[in-house]
Amino acid sequence: AALFPGLVSRAFFGGGPVGARTKGAARLVGIRDFVVGAATVMALKDDSRPENWLSMGALIDLGDSVVMVASPGVSKRGRLFGATVAFSSAVLHLRLARELADAALDAERVALEELATGADDVA
Repeated sequence: AALFPGLVSRAFFGGGPVGARTKGAARLVGIRDFVVGAATVMALKDDSRPENWLSMGALIDLGDSVVMVASPGVSKRGRLFGATVAFSSAVLHLRLARELADAALDAERVALEELATGADDVA
C-alpha cells in the first residue's frame, strides 16, 4: 500500500480516479503495516515474544475490517473485498501468535523439566 497506493485503493474501494487523500490514507496504512511487520521480524530474531506483535497486527486488521464494512461511499464489492482481506489477515495473525505462544510455553516446560531432572541427578 505504501509503494502502490493507487492500485491498493482501487482494489479496496473500487474503480475510478484515486484522489490524493485516498492515496495518502493508503500510504499511512501501508507504513503502519510495514512497521508492525518489521517489529514482528525483529522480535522473532531476538526471541522476544513476537506473538505480542502478531496479536497487535490482528487487532489492527480487525479494526480495518470494521472500518471497511462501515465505510459509506465505498462500493459493496469494495467493502466486502476489503473487509474479507482484513479479517482473513486478522485470523492468520491470531493463529500464528497462538502457535508461537504455545511453542514458547512448550520450550519453557521442557527447560524446567530438564532443570528438575538435572537437579535430581546431582542429589
